[in-house]
Amino acid sequence: MPYSNLAVTLYQDPDAALGEYLEMSLSGIAARTPGMELTSYVAEARENKKTASGLLIAAGAVLLLFFTICASMINNALSARIRAGKREIGTLRAVGASGKVITRSYRWQLLSTFAWGTAAGMALQLGICGWLLWKGADSGYAFSVPLWQPLLFVTLLFGICLLNVNSKVGAVFKDSIVENIREL
Repeated sequence: MPYSNLAVTLYQDPDAALGEYLEMSLSGIAARTPGMELTSYVAEARENKKTASGLLIAAGAVLLLFFTICASMINNALSARIRAGKREIGTLRAVGASGKVITRSYRWQLLSTFAWGTAAGMALQLGICGWLLWKGADSGYAFSVPLWQPLLFVTLLFGICLLNVNSKVGAVFKDSIVENIREL
C-alpha cells in the first residue's frame, strides 16, 4: 500500500495480553513492507501518566504546606492579638459590651487582613500571569489565568482562621471580667 504512516490509537491503556497481541500483529504488518518500522508509545504513555500523577501529588503536598504555613501565621498573629488584648476585652465587658460585639471586632480584623492579602495576592498573580501570557503569546501554548483555585484556597483558609478566632475569643469569655482586667 502507498501509505507512509499507520497509527493505531487506543482509548484506554491495554492490559499485558492485548498489548502483546497488538505488538505482534503490527510487527508482522511492518515486517512485510521493506523500510517500515514499528514504534509503540504505550510504555511512554504509561510513564507520562506515572510522572503526571507524581507531579500532582508533589504539587498537592506543596499546596498543603503553604496552606498550613499561612493558617499558622495568621492564627498565631490573631491569637497573640487576642491574648494581648485580654485586659481591653475585660474592660469592654465591664462597661457593658456584649460578647457578640467584641467577637465581631476580631472578625472584622480577620476580614480586613484577608481582604488586603487577597487583593495584593490576586493583583500579583494577575500581573505574573499577564506577563507570562505576553511572553508566551508567540509560543502557541494555551494558558489560562487561575481564578477559582486561589479563591477556594483563601475561602478555606478564612474558614479555619474564623474558627480559631471564635474559639480564642470564646476562651477569653470563659474567664471572669475581673480576671481579664487583671491580666498583664
